[in-house]
Amino acid sequence: MHARWTALLITLLVGCGPSTHHVRHVKLLQPAEQVAVTTDDGATIALHHYPPTGPVASSVPVLVCHGIASNTHTWALGADRDFGDHLARAGFDAWLVDLRGHGASGPATPGTSIDTYARHDVPAAVGHVLAATGAEQAVWVGHSMGGLVLIAHLQQEPVAPLAAAVTVASPADWRGETRLTHLIHEVLRLLSWPGPLPARTLAGFYADWEGEIPLSLDRIVYEPSNMDRALLADMMRVGLSPIQAGVRDQFAGSMEAGAFVSADGRVDYFAGAPSITLPFLVIAGRVDHLAPPERTVTFFDRLGSTDKTWRVFGLDQGDHADYGHVDLCNGDHVAEDVYPFITGWLEARIGGR
Repeated sequence: MHARWTALLITLLVGCGPSTHHVRHVKLLQPAEQVAVTTDDGATIALHHYPPTGPVASSVPVLVCHGIASNTHTWALGADRDFGDHLARAGFDAWLVDLRGHGASGPATPGTSIDTYARHDVPAAVGHVLAATGAEQAVWVGHSMGGLVLIAHLQQEPVAPLAAAVTVASPADWRGETRLTHLIHEVLRLLSWPGPLPARTLAGFYADWEGEIPLSLDRIVYEPSNMDRALLADMMRVGLSPIQAGVRDQFAGSMEAGAFVSADGRVDYFAGAPSITLPFLVIAGRVDHLAPPERTVTFFDRLGSTDKTWRVFGLDQGDHADYGHVDLCNGDHVAEDVYPFITGWLEARIGGR
């Protein structure tokens, strides 16, 4: 199908009203506490705290952030796929972050962009966690946009109090147009109305198809062999949040620039990767269509870190499945493949501190 017509279909899916169809319910774990934190520009963000439940592995707390159109349930989707719980049982003090306008946080401020999250939400979240734990440094783990937020923050605040960083499926390199990037750009163009994009209504539409989206468009988001469609429908029911107009525009501008850039286009965050020197783990999924390995390895190569690791999750690496985009956070085998790798990498760098 021509990209323009496919983009139009996606636009209609996003803009449709919520469904009344009964959807399946996941059994979510409850964190020990939820904290509201006020940023320096007056927004409110929510932190979901999972204190260590096993022997303490490190006094360095770990903050975990969602991606675009998402919230903490990207990382917390039931007992067998809750990264906060996994970190807690591994002895880490874990804090899942809802950026402004996402999940349990307050509404986004006008003009919110990825730069806004990086400039205000990250310092507020990290600052609160350091004050609450008494630690001097923290770790940031970000999925997709949550990793881009980190990349922007590290270039805005070169001396940020972070001991290590992890990006999961975060596409910083947009050079070279593909059929998919062309499609995404068409969707962003068609969705260019002033207010937030009501992505959450897509969950109701998806449930009407019992997890069967026409043209297999959902495969852009995840790998079906690694995540049951009904579970994905549940994730969309609890895990979606609106996309702010400024975030949409910054993504569109980055695609046009061929790299992750600031909202005003003046700062090339991809080109600035050599300025980032802290220990860094870059994760990709073998069959991720939104952030394929080739769009993450170039950022990895540019990093100024002397301690950096690039890891692609897939069958060819001995993993239980080929991984797509969102299933790197909550696929059927994350507790066997992805979670232990991240915690093992962290233990090697902040364990015992």
